[in-house]
Amino acid sequence: MQQLTCRKFQEEHKELKHLADRWDEILKDAFRKGHDAQLHIHPQWQGAKYQRQTWSLQSDWSLKNHPREQALKMIREGKAYLENLLKSLDPKYSCVAFRAGGWCLTPSSFLLPLLAGLSNPSVNVEKNSRSS
Repeated sequence: MQQLTCRKFQEEHKELKHLADRWDEILKDAFRKGHDAQLHIHPQWQGAKYQRQTWSLQSDWSLKNHPREQALKMIREGKAYLENLLKSLDPKYSCVAFRAGGWCLTPSSFLLPLLAGLSNPSVNVEKNSRSS
């Protein structure tokens, strides 16, 4: 999310374009050296504001506390970012994994089915009664 947020503001704040370009190069360099890159989201960057070279983060830090559609949008955008960046180096690259931090994935009635559906649209993960 931070990388995508820097891209969002890069025209207005040129220093953010430099940071985003630099991160892209670091990620591509690590990938070229054989490291894998998969999805990890910091949802607190959703709706971030950048003023006077300072970030203001207002969103919840747990993906499960965001509305389902907003979480899906964040996951799709993060997956698309990685695939668009890394397929230029390896056309077979696919974002197939998600790393949740700080127990910020469960319990959730919708996150696991969203993630499963993105990697394989035919997957249907039933809601577990304990995941509400």
